[in-house]
Amino acid sequence: MSNSRPATPINRLASASNVARTDLVPIWSSVNSATRKVTWERIISDLGLLTNTGTGPNIINLNNNATLTIQQVQDTDIVFCDSTSTAFTVQLPSYTALPIGTAISFKKSTAVDNDVTILAEAAETIDGDASLVLSGTTLPSAQLVYNGVAWFVFSA
Repeated sequence: MSNSRPATPINRLASASNVARTDLVPIWSSVNSATRKVTWERIISDLGLLTNTGTGPNIINLNNNATLTIQQVQDTDIVFCDSTSTAFTVQLPSYTALPIGTAISFKKSTAVDNDVTILAEAAETIDGDASLVLSGTTLPSAQLVYNGVAWFVFSA
């Protein structure tokens, strides 16, 4: 075993377009002070960067009012909301049919003053409220997670 660190830091590998998921990548282990090689797919999987299908994040791009279906929420990791033309609302489906732990992230993808409102279904809530508003020009985002009772905002 070698005691030298890999030449390329992992954050630079993550952005390298020439790294295939099956390529072996050297990683440094602080546990045994050694370098070993693992597949890039294993690294991104361990970091939680893969979806259940193992194909990377599933993305929906919206630019006007939309109602998401149960299937879209289960299959989607990220919803980009382009409010360049107008403010709009994204309606979440009833969470009663969703598995506990379902998560979906919303990102306002344009730096304009048009708000994007994420609306819970009927009497359901997002952190105790009927809706969550992504507003301002700082490209706000929010990750919503269903805990079996309601949607909760884990990052905003």
